[in-house]
Amino acid sequence: MRKLLTVALFASLFISTGSCRLDEPGYPFQIIVEGANGNRVQNAFVNCFVPLPNTNIRYAGYTSVAGTKYFRHEGGEVVLQVQVTKGEDPISAAGCGYIKLEPNQLVQQTIVVEDYDPLDPGCE
Repeated sequence: MRKLLTVALFASLFISTGSCRLDEPGYPFQIIVEGANGNRVQNAFVNCFVPLPNTNIRYAGYTSVAGTKYFRHEGGEVVLQVQVTKGEDPISAAGCGYIKLEPNQLVQQTIVVEDYDPLDPGCE
């Protein structure tokens, strides 16, 4: 009887752990937007995307009062181009950069926005 219980216990343990699958890792990232003076910039539009044709990986939104915007990518390691603008028509400030996402790690990237000059649009 004891042997039967031991076998049943190991069988149930094997079935319960054998049927589990590993979750895909997440790729969280945070964009921090600062002005040239080092102060955080709230309500700036953050646009993160893969700058390659035929890709639809894109994250966009506005920074919080703290000057940050959080996103979470699912689907593998990727390098994103980050473009940040303040104001809509006309744009008053802009900045850009790149961020490489890492699995299960919060990656932070600070983007500094400077006064926008339509004759020198910077990173397009």
